[in-house]
Amino acid sequence: MIQLKDLVVFRNDLYFDGAVQADWFYQSQQAEAVAKSFVFHGPKNHAVSQSDVGGRGLLDTASFALRLAQKLEYSEDSNALTLAIAGYGTGKSHLAVTLSTLLSGEQWKPELHETILANVARADEAIASQLKPLVKKPRLVLTLNGMRDFNLHYELLRTAEKALRLYGADLQVLTRLNKVKETASVFLEHSFALLADRFAVTAAQYGISCSGEPLKQRLLQALDNELGKEFNIINDVYTEFNGHPIRLDEGVSASQVLDTLLTECCGLHGQFDSIVIFFDEFGRFLEYVSANPAAAGDSALQQIFEAVQNAEGAIQFVGFIQSDIKSYLQRVDKSSNISRYIDRYDAGEKVYLSSNLETIFANLLEKKDKVAFSQLIISRFNIQEEEEYKQFAQLQKWLPLHGIWTQWTAYRRILLEELYPLHPLSTYLLCSLTDWLQSRSSLTLLNEKMRLLGDVTIDEGSPLPRIYPVELLKGAFFDELLNAEEQGRQRSQFCILLNSIYRKFDTKLTENARSVLLGNLILRICRFHFENREELLSALGQCTGLLASQINEAVHLLEDEYAVLSYDDRLICFDFVADSVGANEFRNFLRSAQLRRPFRAEMLLQNDIQEYADILKPLETDFGSRHGIQTREWAFIQRLDSITNISASTVTNASKELQTHTLPNTERGLVLWLYMSKETPYEKLDQFIHSLQQADGRQAFVPMLLDDADNSLQNAILAYRVLVDMKEEDKLRYQRFYADALGKAKEKVTLLFADLKQQRKMITAEGIVTAEKRLKVALTSVFETIYSRAVPFDFDGFDAKSVNGAAYKNFCTIMKWILMDDMSYAALKSQSSDVKNRVDSLLGPRGLFSWRALSSDYKSISPGQAEVSRLFASLESLLNTKKILPFKQLTAQLTAAPYGMNEYAVFLLLCLFSQQFAYTTRLELNGARYSTSAWAEQVLQDKKFDLKLFSKTKLLLVDVGATVNRYRALYSKIRKNTDFTQVEMLEDALNKLKAEDAVPEALEAEDELAADRLAEGRKFERFYTERISKIDNELQAAKRILNPYSALQMALEAQKLSYESFGSGKYIYTSVQKEQLADYVEEAKRIAAASFADGWIKRYACAGPEKIGSFKAFSTKAAELFSKYGFQHEAFEFTAKVDEEIKRIQLLIEQEAFLNQCESYLLSSQIRKGMTQKNLAAFQEQANEYIKRFEEFDYQADSHFIDLRSRVQERNQELSNALVEFKEQLDSIWNAIYDISSVEDVRHVHARIEAILSSGLTERDRDDLESIDREINAFLNDVNEFMHQEYSRASLVAACDSLMEHYAEHEFDVSPVIDGLRTELLAKMDRQEQTWKERYLTIEPPKMSQPELNKWKKDTQLLPLFLTPATESTYHLLQTQVENELAKQKIDYILMLYRQLSKEEKELLNSLLQQE
Repeated sequence: MIQLKDLVVFRNDLYFDGAVQADWFYQSQQAEAVAKSFVFHGPKNHAVSQSDVGGRGLLDTASFALRLAQKLEYSEDSNALTLAIAGYGTGKSHLAVTLSTLLSGEQWKPELHETILANVARADEAIASQLKPLVKKPRLVLTLNGMRDFNLHYELLRTAEKALRLYGADLQVLTRLNKVKETASVFLEHSFALLADRFAVTAAQYGISCSGEPLKQRLLQALDNELGKEFNIINDVYTEFNGHPIRLDEGVSASQVLDTLLTECCGLHGQFDSIVIFFDEFGRFLEYVSANPAAAGDSALQQIFEAVQNAEGAIQFVGFIQSDIKSYLQRVDKSSNISRYIDRYDAGEKVYLSSNLETIFANLLEKKDKVAFSQLIISRFNIQEEEEYKQFAQLQKWLPLHGIWTQWTAYRRILLEELYPLHPLSTYLLCSLTDWLQSRSSLTLLNEKMRLLGDVTIDEGSPLPRIYPVELLKGAFFDELLNAEEQGRQRSQFCILLNSIYRKFDTKLTENARSVLLGNLILRICRFHFENREELLSALGQCTGLLASQINEAVHLLEDEYAVLSYDDRLICFDFVADSVGANEFRNFLRSAQLRRPFRAEMLLQNDIQEYADILKPLETDFGSRHGIQTREWAFIQRLDSITNISASTVTNASKELQTHTLPNTERGLVLWLYMSKETPYEKLDQFIHSLQQADGRQAFVPMLLDDADNSLQNAILAYRVLVDMKEEDKLRYQRFYADALGKAKEKVTLLFADLKQQRKMITAEGIVTAEKRLKVALTSVFETIYSRAVPFDFDGFDAKSVNGAAYKNFCTIMKWILMDDMSYAALKSQSSDVKNRVDSLLGPRGLFSWRALSSDYKSISPGQAEVSRLFASLESLLNTKKILPFKQLTAQLTAAPYGMNEYAVFLLLCLFSQQFAYTTRLELNGARYSTSAWAEQVLQDKKFDLKLFSKTKLLLVDVGATVNRYRALYSKIRKNTDFTQVEMLEDALNKLKAEDAVPEALEAEDELAADRLAEGRKFERFYTERISKIDNELQAAKRILNPYSALQMALEAQKLSYESFGSGKYIYTSVQKEQLADYVEEAKRIAAASFADGWIKRYACAGPEKIGSFKAFSTKAAELFSKYGFQHEAFEFTAKVDEEIKRIQLLIEQEAFLNQCESYLLSSQIRKGMTQKNLAAFQEQANEYIKRFEEFDYQADSHFIDLRSRVQERNQELSNALVEFKEQLDSIWNAIYDISSVEDVRHVHARIEAILSSGLTERDRDDLESIDREINAFLNDVNEFMHQEYSRASLVAACDSLMEHYAEHEFDVSPVIDGLRTELLAKMDRQEQTWKERYLTIEPPKMSQPELNKWKKDTQLLPLFLTPATESTYHLLQTQVENELAKQKIDYILMLYRQLSKEEKELLNSLLQQE
């Protein structure tokens, strides 16, 4: 018997569990595990269609790998920038590691390379065969992980170092670029001696306990590797010492890195063919760099882009992002550099990667025996293909599917055959609910289920073993789903409810019942949608694998016996009922309450019911847009009532109400929804139809019938009202069910109202008529029938119920312009564009619905719009006949049928008509006659017009010839007047005349002249009044404070004013006005005299140094003014006082400047760590200078002065102390120089000198130290060379004497050092000689074999230089013994051989020896 595991197995070798980071590529073991486990999919296995991604072309992972390889091989003609776009969690990082490995070439990791190609072949063999020759060459792959926050310049360098180290390449090419390590190394070398304690303390903070030279060597060695905690130790000390850290991007640029790699590592002279940059999570890094441009090294983006472009294909850039790059640009400041950098990457080729778990599952399910699989599995699918296709068709109805799920051929091949034994719905479940899972992945779950099903036997007579969806939910997967709901990661409550059911009925539930419950959970969380209960039960069968009879039995048990499932006939689903006992009790409670409560028609009038009936908003029509009416009145308000509440007056009242709806924001129509239950007597309907037959039909009143023939709406409203009106204690008692029941009741009432309204039953005088078209179309037709002569009104914005909106204001502005005496474009062009646009659309010559009542130069003309033109003709005829047009009656006619104009449109029409006939008409209001402009001032306000005044207005025909003489007489008075005080009286007279009669056309020129003269008079009067008021006020103020300058300034002002004239002499001063000005001059002089007498000059002073400029200017003007008005003595005294003040202020300025210098000095001279000796000395010199200057200002001393002097003195002492410390350091170094006794002492002194030289010394001290340091450095070099030579004892003594002689005249004494070296080296020679003697001079030749003696000779052939003559003599004696012993052993050996010879051989040998 064949078991399932003999046909299909889960490929554990391709399974990788866990999230992948792209930069794992540089961790060899992890990278290998990741790369060989990646599952490619080919072009035949897209799980989504192009329409699913907005029509963009999709690329599978196998084709994407081929595309990149082709770009690298044929680089000249391709775009070197690629943006791979795919959503979060689709395996981009996994793919990046895999492609990084593949593109590194076949020689790097040959076995892994072949494994990846084999994985491609599983997806598509043709692609694999094309790909193989293209990925042989070695390529330098740089893989960046954008999930990390880094400086891109340095990260690129760091990644390049990791890559070269990974490939075993020479890192020296990058050494010169890494200024970070160089800076750290130089700082460590030069400062360690000085800061050794600080380094040790910092190292301890990082868990490193060593100190001194071992610590220094460890830190130096660590710099050869990746920067870690050792670098952090150096950087922390560096930061503390210098005030800023070592910049990671110091001297590093992305362009230099790529250029170096390209020239040194690639091409003819390098081991790599080209460079590939994989930038994973590129979009996330763009977000980071836009928020932190400096820290992230934003310019690196530009440099990488340019390097890629300039490399002519030798560098390929691949950025993995989650969405189109333009979406990242929207989050960036458009004016920033980063915006430009990001935008350039948008030029790259965009590849939208398709990714699907379906394909991955298919690759992981390997067919072990394809022949047996075809015979046992595929053949069975062939037999039951009709049933499988039926399930396929059902899924199209139940779920929002796409891609292979909607194509039967692909569905059959992939989802049935390749994914066997997964049921298609199991695959859908795993693919749909990945966002619910946490630690366990879909692949982990599939692996477990395959292991459990592997031993199942496949028989031809029994059903195929399959993994049904409910099998996936049995166990840990359900726990994950439950956890997602309990933690709030999913908003549903299905798992929580099901878990409650499990806890309550754990032992009572059959296995089939459990499966049905899990199946229902799948239907709910996957959002299945059904048309009826039969489809729902069928879907449960597919989820569970149970027969229809088993499903029905389990559902009956769960629904009727345990009451844990409740069928919702509205949504066609089963609801979980966790507290089934309480739910049944609640249902019985509602049923009982509903039976006890009768339905009342008044329920329909309650606000919440009207809201659910959707009648609170008007029903819009197309009538207004068809006729060019932009106002919103062409809609129907809605009302709801029961037909039992209707009386004979209903129709009459509706008609009267609609007659009042004449404003642009009141609806012209009314739809009355009349509810009728099955108990309603038809006589009520007949009575209402009869009342319609009595109506005149001139109003848009439309009754609609809601025929609740089976009382379903009535019952739903009753059920809802029972819930709403429940007592609070009952709501609390059933609180677990109440909210859900109330929500469903609301929804049911809403849906039933909508269903009844969809019947479109109209109640007409002829009876019940079903509207053939949509209700909107039908209501539009009602308006068309009643208002057959509608007038356009292309003016929008009257939506608001109040009259304070912009539209009302604009309308009133236009009306004022129309009613002007001279309606012209000049008066209009200063208005807003809104006003001008509305004038054009409403009255202009070209608007589609315009009245065309204006010419192209905005002059009033007869309307060109047909209906308006007919109305104008009717009004003109009526005016000529009646001589009077009452606006009230005209408004009533024009707002009614067949015109239906709103009151604003009527206002516009009658105003435009009045303006066009302004010369022959007058507007009468409350017995007074007005011109159009004067009437407008009465009726129009900023944002509204007075409708009551408008309705009281009448348009009259008048005789215009009688007013000319009245105008001419008034113009003559205006011309002759020279007294500006008479202007107001003359102007009032002219305005009164204009209000009664418009200016005759023949007098328009005279009217303009009169208006100009009156305007000049008003201007002169305002000018005089303002100046006199100012003079009077200023004199009063000067008198109060006794200020001579202010008083005499007004005398000067009064004199200037007396010489003024206005209007080219048309208006002149009267004698009274001239005397008034002379009085002001005398009053000013009296105030000045009193001020001088009160001692004003003695009190006069400058307010401070900052006021000295204005003080001088003012004083000069004041002295001149005093002399001008006869106060010469006071002017002289005043000038002397000013000079005295200027001298005082100048001294204050000098002292203030000095004190400010001191303040700045104290800030800049604060003693800080690392301050140089040179700076300290300079600051002390400044301090001494300031202390001397304090003596110059001692007489001006105040508390601030004294405090500053004390602080400068203290600073001087601090600087002296610091310089003493420096001197002590220098003295200590010099003492150490003179106490040198060993090479180590020399090195230590050298390090101290180097450290203190870097801290900034005075020139004298620096010169001395640099001189001695050069000698020390030279000595150390000579000692170093000396120590690396080999000496005999004699030559050692000679070399030491030579070195001693060379440094005999130098500043420091080297003799102790050289003596020490000589003694040390001689002692070393003694030790070496002793060791050599013990090894070679203690032998006993007679006891040694010939090989041992020969080896001794070979080892001692060259005698070492450290031997004394005595030892050499001993050696030569022993050498003779060894030679003798060797000779003896040779003879013995020869004798032994001789004795072994035969007699004949001995004779032959003797013969031969004799011949020798």
